[in-house]
Amino acid sequence: MAKFLSPTDIEAAAEGFLKEYHPDRSLPIPIEEILDLKLRINIVPIRDLFRQHNIDAFFSSDFTELSIDDEQLENRPNRARFSLAHEAGHLVLHKQYISSLKIDNIEKWKEIVLGKGSGHADMETQANMFAGFLLMPTDLLGNEFDKAKVELKKHPSFESKQLPSDTVLAPFLAREIAKVFDVSEEAVQYRLINWINSKGK
Repeated sequence: MAKFLSPTDIEAAAEGFLKEYHPDRSLPIPIEEILDLKLRINIVPIRDLFRQHNIDAFFSSDFTELSIDDEQLENRPNRARFSLAHEAGHLVLHKQYISSLKIDNIEKWKEIVLGKGSGHADMETQANMFAGFLLMPTDLLGNEFDKAKVELKKHPSFESKQLPSDTVLAPFLAREIAKVFDVSEEAVQYRLINWINSKGK
């Protein structure tokens, strides 16, 4: 079974990845370029991958080729970026374990990595967390959230009033913040709420 990793461990892995492959931390994080040009991973669009197999992307058994749904890559760039970052999570967090399983087809990948009846769904959760930390590093996310609140405070409705709590504001500010990171509004909401909750502990 894959090693248990805490959110702190996963964030540290994502930060290590950024330090090695995108040290200037400019936004948006160029995940496709990192995988393609720096890691020399062949990104292969597959027609109807999601429609036929209910899967966004997957690695070859030797981690040299990353297949991704072609429609997503061409027409849904935010989702494609998250899918690529998610697969980078498998590369960083699970490569040794997954390679040992000799996965040689999509259905086996779905069974073992996606957790179809195998108890390995934790790897998917970990890869999703890695993608969030990678595409929206905590310090940069916090900076953008603070900037958005400053702008909101300038609105006549709030000039003489205290802003609502961060938890209340997160869903309303997510849309503009998402544009900075080139991710979906939903991804920003999820990251913001988790970050705000973690600060409250």
